Amino acid sequence: DRWNKLSDEVGRSVLEEACILVAQGELGKVLRKNCEVDLLEDYLNKFMTKEDADGKEFFETKVEPAAKILKQFYDTGVQLVGKDEEAPSLSFLQSATSIATSKEVKIVILDFLLKHKELRDVHDEAG
Repeated sequence: DRWNKLSDEVGRSVLEEACILVAQGELGKVLRKNCEVDLLEDYLNKFMTKEDADGKEFFETKVEPAAKILKQFYDTGVQLVGKDEEAPSLSFLQSATSIATSKEVKIVILDFLLKHKELRDVHDEAG
């Protein structure tokens, strides 16, 4: 039910891409043609074993945050600084993600955006 709701919110293609990018980034593997299921299965096995976790935790800690931040990045960009500060333009990165041969760039961008969000959340809670 939550998968369907998230898919409706961010779009199926963004949700699929978020899952694959998280798996690629965590495993450090290049996605081979038509091997998305194998890659995700390898990552899930590693995640469930290492984290002693379940599917709900995987969804809440990996998939949902990645899909939402990726959707925001594609649609409107992500605010990297506070409201009163001047934000750098990320339009060149948004353009780079549309180039088919630059898929690895998306892994780095997603990792950066998720880490930045975590830091902003910690800063907001402390302040």
